[in-house]
Order: sequence, then structure tokens, then C-alpha cells
Amino acid sequence: MTANLLEAGELDRLVNDFFTDHKAQSPQVWKLAGEFFGYWKSKPDALMGKYPFLPDLLAFEWIEIEVFMMEDIPYPGASDNGDYLADPVAFNPEHRIIRVEYPVHIKNAKRITMADKNDYYILVFREQVSGKVQFIDMSAYLTLVIENMINGLTLSAILNELKAQVNENDLEELSTNTVEFLHTLKAKKFILGFLV
Repeated sequence: MTANLLEAGELDRLVNDFFTDHKAQSPQVWKLAGEFFGYWKSKPDALMGKYPFLPDLLAFEWIEIEVFMMEDIPYPGASDNGDYLADPVAFNPEHRIIRVEYPVHIKNAKRITMADKNDYYILVFREQVSGKVQFIDMSAYLTLVIENMINGLTLSAILNELKAQVNENDLEELSTNTVEFLHTLKAKKFILGFLV
């Protein structure tokens, strides 16, 4: 995506500057993409002014490689029998959640503008069987829910914390919409079932 965004001379300069100024930290070639991202993130450049979302785009491209290449992590035992509100959920452990300021995961980079700047959350995970990397756009609320559920809280406990901040009708709708989102995550194979 970065290669499609930048003009040929811009991309050549980015790559040449990186290889000229940077000493590789890893002998594994695939890790160079992460070093490339880290190098440009820490170095102000005129291209960052022209493309303010470039750090997010580089981060997005790197996280796909990182998740695809990550070490296998043992999967928890899971059952299809359970209740999303009351029971602990088994999640795919091979994932990352990142925050970006620009919608590089849902919008063509050539169409991103300063008006798009906001907080965006991306769930990135590797499918267990195919190894394919999936990306799911999430709101700040859903990110909070998923992170807390991964840490062992039930959805009921999370919603209970919100009772003081949300009226009862909104809480009911929030609960329904969250359970629907969890069903979507199950269909996409990020949720494995309920912990056994």
C-alpha cells in the first residue's frame, strides 16, 4: 500500500535512506519491515508532512507481517456451550490490537485526508487453520470490551461497570449490540468459543 501511495522517487529515497543510515538489528529479513517502520517513525521527514498518515500506514503494513510471522501460541480449550454475558470467552491468542490516527485499514491511502484524523482501533489476528491475517475495525468501546474479556472479565461484569454512566435503555441496547459483535467475531474465528 505504501508502494502504491508514494511516487517512485519518494519510495526510492525512503528505502535508500533507510539502508544507508540504519544498521539492521536482526538477521531475519522479514523483521526489516519492522525496523523500517521504527526508523521512519522516529525520524521526522518531509514526506511525513505530505502524507501525515504515513506512520500509520507503515505500522499497519508491519503489524500484518508481524502477526503472520509470530510464533505459534497454544490455543485455549473451548466449547460452543456458553453465554456471552456470563461465561469467560476463549479468544484466538495470535492477535494484536493497535490504535491508529488515520483509517489506513478501511480507506484507500490516496483518499485519506486530514479530516479523517481520529482514533481508530484495529484487531489483527491470524486464523488458526489457514494462517491468513484478518483485520477488524473496532470502536474504542468494543476495544475496551475485548481487552477486558481477554483479561478474564465477563461481559456482564464490564456492563455492570457502565451502569452508573449509561441509562438502562442504552445499556440494554449496548448489551445487545455487543453480543451481536461477539457473534461476528466467532463467525470470523477470532472467538473460539467459551473457555473450558
